[in-house]
Amino acid sequence: MNTLAKKLLPVLLLASIFRGSLYCVAKLPQNNKSQTSSPRSDVSPGSNFSLLKQIPIGDKVSSVAFSPDGTKVLTGEDGATAQLWDTTTGKQIQEFKGHTERINSVAFSPDGTKVLTGSRDKTARLWDRSTADLIKEFKGTNGGINSVAFSPDGKTILTGDDSIVRLWDITTGEPVKDFKGHTLYVTSVAFSPDGKSALSGSFDTSVRLWNIETGEQIKEFKGHFGGVSSVAFSPNGETILSGSFDRIGRLWDVATGKELKQFSGHPGNITAVGFSPDGKIAFTVSDTLVRLWDVSTGNLLKDLTEHKGLITSAAFSSDGTMLASGSIDKTVILWKRSS
Repeated sequence: MNTLAKKLLPVLLLASIFRGSLYCVAKLPQNNKSQTSSPRSDVSPGSNFSLLKQIPIGDKVSSVAFSPDGTKVLTGEDGATAQLWDTTTGKQIQEFKGHTERINSVAFSPDGTKVLTGSRDKTARLWDRSTADLIKEFKGTNGGINSVAFSPDGKTILTGDDSIVRLWDITTGEPVKDFKGHTLYVTSVAFSPDGKSALSGSFDTSVRLWNIETGEQIKEFKGHFGGVSSVAFSPNGETILSGSFDRIGRLWDVATGKELKQFSGHPGNITAVGFSPDGKIAFTVSDTLVRLWDVSTGNLLKDLTEHKGLITSAAFSSDGTMLASGSIDKTVILWKRSS
């Protein structure tokens, strides 16, 4: 093992698990504190995002998700509650109570009628969006649930906990399959757009692709030297994006497993990543900013900087006209994309 590798091994975890990300502070060698960013290019229409609305949540936000129609945003919070908000008025519509510890991850069903929450209390819960009634509770994980995701057909869900990715049937509430291979916290999970594969990121620094039908590992994406906090599929399923405590976002080719691009220059650990619905823009979240990148060139388009505390989560609306970011400053900011 070389000297640099030895220096990178000790990672000091000072905080706790948030969203589909492991929100903590990693102590890295000084010479790896920041990376040189790609050239900024503000000429792309993708950079035309401005603050639309700031919604006071009343609690630290650990996860955000848009409803499929973009009219509502869902928040998971430190105080074990999830809330539903109207994106036009900024008013609370619904509240989902029942978890006993922090909610780390939230998601909408594809048809928008159900809400899924994953909590540090070792359960995931399925709720009726309109009534806030509990439909199903998913229990039996090894640790707190750090990330949840709905399958494209809405029939199954994924959860990530201590080191296992688990597939559940939402009708029975029973586990269908376990995907084993990670050695530390699974921080983020996602379904491929066709529903045939599962993607997971872990604090063991690896990103793994799984076959949903067989449960076998298809591929491992290696390159990060810090814990992986967030993963996402591109809309066409041909590439994936991962963010890490090494402060680098990496774009990978699904078919070959090769790294295509790096998005660097972040001021702190990356806590969330994602794609715009058209796949042309990628976002990475670090410290108090959301960074927007041109996927084709790797150029930085814009930094969104209005939050006063660490941002834990972000998400695009399904039409790509809005982006929501949630923070420990107890607010969600809605950003509007102008034409």
